[in-house]
Amino acid sequence: MFSAVASTIFAARNFDKTKNGEVGRSAVALGQTAGVIQEVAKYDTFASKTARSALSVFSELAKENKAFNVAGKVTKFAVDNINPLICVSGIIKTAKADDKLSTGITETLALTTMFAGESFVKKYYDKAVNSKSFQNFLTKASEKGLLKSLFKFIEKNKLSGKLGMIIKGLTFVSASISSYSAGEKIGKNIAQWVKDNDEPKINQKV
Repeated sequence: MFSAVASTIFAARNFDKTKNGEVGRSAVALGQTAGVIQEVAKYDTFASKTARSALSVFSELAKENKAFNVAGKVTKFAVDNINPLICVSGIIKTAKADDKLSTGITETLALTTMFAGESFVKKYYDKAVNSKSFQNFLTKASEKGLLKSLFKFIEKNKLSGKLGMIIKGLTFVSASISSYSAGEKIGKNIAQWVKDNDEPKINQKV
């Protein structure tokens, strides 16, 4: 459920980026959408049964039709290689840009910080929400403040089950987007500095 929540949001964002001209994001969106279907198929719900049926039909068509077989292999590759495909999309974006130097620097910093932010959440999220200090925070927050009802609800459910997976997914998405934005801003500043200092200073006094 965690990856399904995050992947659904990311897929929607990447489809938007594809429509805005970032063609490299189309493969990323494909992989994330297929990943969502595979993830949903694991659960015992009406949606999961529909997802399993869709996967089953595609599998049967792949056996009978060469085109579907190739499409299945492409889709599987996209699902298994989301991050490399994101990097490739950055290379494509840089290659298509008028200012390749600035775009390359900006994309490199943005993607580097994005992956770092995502890695941080993956590594420390569970430890943080299960820590004693966080549990104490929830207890105190549920006793007062404007968000009293929300914190009381979270405390009662102990961030477990579907609620926990949804919150974890949203936290992952937030970390990814904010990290990308921060890296993008730093990248633009560095790119501007490089451009400003690229040409040798003439008649500069020593």
